[in-house]
Amino acid sequence: MLRFFATGEALRPDGSVDHLKPHEYGPLIVVNDEPQDFFPSQDVTAARDAIRLLLAGKGKASEQITKTMTAGGQEVMQRIYHKQRDSFAPGILAEIDKRREQLAAASPAGHLRFLTMPVALLQGADDSVVPPTELLWLKRDIPPNLLLDALVSKAITHVEVGGRVTLRDRLALVHWMAVLIHAARRTGDNRRAFEPTAGVWFAPSTARVN
Repeated sequence: MLRFFATGEALRPDGSVDHLKPHEYGPLIVVNDEPQDFFPSQDVTAARDAIRLLLAGKGKASEQITKTMTAGGQEVMQRIYHKQRDSFAPGILAEIDKRREQLAAASPAGHLRFLTMPVALLQGADDSVVPPTELLWLKRDIPPNLLLDALVSKAITHVEVGGRVTLRDRLALVHWMAVLIHAARRTGDNRRAFEPTAGVWFAPSTARVN
């Protein structure tokens, strides 16, 4: 994820790369998490307060705090206000090396084989905070007998309803929801809990991850 925020490159499990522009929220969270690596030491506290206000949609209050910072700190904040994401790429890449062990511990990679419950994966096709390729990595590691469905949908983005939604997109999402609801109702009843009963509609979809 951090590499995606820095480069706009989202790696797929097969080694291919998707290119999309990361939402400025992603790099901003990284800077907010480790302000001492991006700001002069005397501006760290003010920078954290200014960024949190900005994330809360309080831009004017954030700018007032920025005025109390050193010239160097103000320059960094101006790059944030003007959404100059590329200028933070070297620092974000450096965070990957610095926090390698922490990132590995937080990653689900290598841990999903211990799952015992069924899983349905859903990802927004236009999500620029968490790229759709993340679903592919999860799908690869989840035991096949526990994977109910995996759908990359144009009907949603990150937390919003997506645009350019076709009837096929809507039906595919309804199908995904039906599978999930069916599993939630049946899980624990018997060993065939994940299998849909008659009447659950399965529709082909170009958005579905095979």
